[in-house]
Amino acid sequence: MIRFEHVSKLYGDKEALSDLNVTIENGEIFGLIGHNGAGKTTAISILTSIIEATYGEVFVDDLALSEHHDEIKKRIGYVPDSPDLFLNLTASEYWHFLAKIYCVDEAKVEERINRLSHLFDIAGHVDELIESFSHGMRQKVIVIGALISNPDIWILDEPLTGLDPQAAFDLKKMMKEHVRSGNTVLFSTHVLAVAEQLCDRIGILKEGKLIFVGSLEELKANHPDKDLETIYLELARRKVEEGECMNWSTVRELVKINILYSNPQTVTAVKRKQEKNPRKNFSTYKSVIRQQIFLSLFFAVIYIFMYANLNFKHYPGYFSFYTAIFFIMATLNAFSAMYSIFYESDDVKLYAHLPIKSSELYLAKVISSFGMGVTFLMPLLSLFFIAYWQMAGLFVAIIATVIVFGILFTASTVLALYVNSLVGGVIVRSNHRKLISTVLMSLSTIGAVGTILYMNVVNSKNIGSDSLTIPDRPIIPYFRGFYDVVNVPFSLAALLNFYLPLVVLLGLMIGLVKWQCQIITKVLCMLVLKKLKLRSRRKKRQRAQLL
Repeated sequence: MIRFEHVSKLYGDKEALSDLNVTIENGEIFGLIGHNGAGKTTAISILTSIIEATYGEVFVDDLALSEHHDEIKKRIGYVPDSPDLFLNLTASEYWHFLAKIYCVDEAKVEERINRLSHLFDIAGHVDELIESFSHGMRQKVIVIGALISNPDIWILDEPLTGLDPQAAFDLKKMMKEHVRSGNTVLFSTHVLAVAEQLCDRIGILKEGKLIFVGSLEELKANHPDKDLETIYLELARRKVEEGECMNWSTVRELVKINILYSNPQTVTAVKRKQEKNPRKNFSTYKSVIRQQIFLSLFFAVIYIFMYANLNFKHYPGYFSFYTAIFFIMATLNAFSAMYSIFYESDDVKLYAHLPIKSSELYLAKVISSFGMGVTFLMPLLSLFFIAYWQMAGLFVAIIATVIVFGILFTASTVLALYVNSLVGGVIVRSNHRKLISTVLMSLSTIGAVGTILYMNVVNSKNIGSDSLTIPDRPIIPYFRGFYDVVNVPFSLAALLNFYLPLVVLLGLMIGLVKWQCQIITKVLCMLVLKKLKLRSRRKKRQRAQLL
């Protein structure tokens, strides 16, 4: 049994391990989980007497490590995180050296070397210098060396790194057989799938602190409907603590970065300008913002002239039609921008090591999508101003336009968020992700251009005609509410089509936005993990080829 009692390790002012309290029972595989720098190697180094704890004590079967370290060392087989040891020895010389240190009978030594070297497919290289071996072969040499003395306790620091699939499988099998005999295995890993396969219990370290210890069943019971990897990321990643304030300066800087994903065409154009004029410093995010502002003002001005030819006081159908079509276009473009910013960017991993809260990143990504949505809502700003001026006068038109436009912008953003979280998650898991995303972007662009052309045709027919003789369009439910709230603000139509949807919108914003954030965060985590897994597999294949 291994017991850490209030163990801490300080390097100056930095606390590498903080008040570690954990007991590892005989007959179990215990996994230490954590990011690089979390404290896994520090805890193992203290247990193996490589370094001393600043505070606290470690006990092995009730023997204090500080008093009985020589005796405890003989009971431990240790695999360090780096296999670059004793490079000037052959593999055989290294194993025999360890056998003598641990006082292993010579007959047993040869039997174990023969068995383990064949098991790890290294028997033909036992008389070669370790220096000449690849990383994977050095790892095999170190693992075999740790097992030569057949110790009671196995301490393995990232033992599977560099091993080929067969060797990794054999080692995992040996670990399970070892604990069946009542022995102990403590190993560290950042590969969560390995921990899930092997561990009876795990301890999760974060910044030197033990944030969870227990069985996988207990961990999953506390986080139902989530896999181990998602749970770990939620525990290990930085979260906004209760009462912690949002850093708006951080949000602003994140917006500058994420807004670039909303308009790749502009970013590409700026890069080309930069290449042609290397001495001139172009601000990419400012270029994106300037383009969005220009398009917004352009749409607002041009549609004022288009709408001025029709008296909307007599045409609620046209009003509801224009409101609906541009609301849909704004929502579609906002969704396209959000999908690019949240999913296509694939940049979450870049912020993992930085002191950035998940809420700050999420908010910045949402704000970065505003520009595309607002741009295609500007025709509605012109529509509301013209129509409300015609119905209620200039003063009411100004106030009502600002309020109603704000409501419609909020509704468009919330709806785009929901579509993005649901549809975006499906797209990102699809095998045809690139094709689907390309089609979505194309539809957004084609729809926007098509709408403008259609509006030009419709309004050209109205020019020169007596507006009273033009047949009105059918009134579209809900969207007529933006007409009724000014024309007949206290009517049943205004209540059903404006005030009631407004209450629903407020409910969605208050009650369901957190759900949105959770879904998107989970999908983003899946993306990061998928990428890490692919990278790990690629490295394993490369190492296997070297072997």
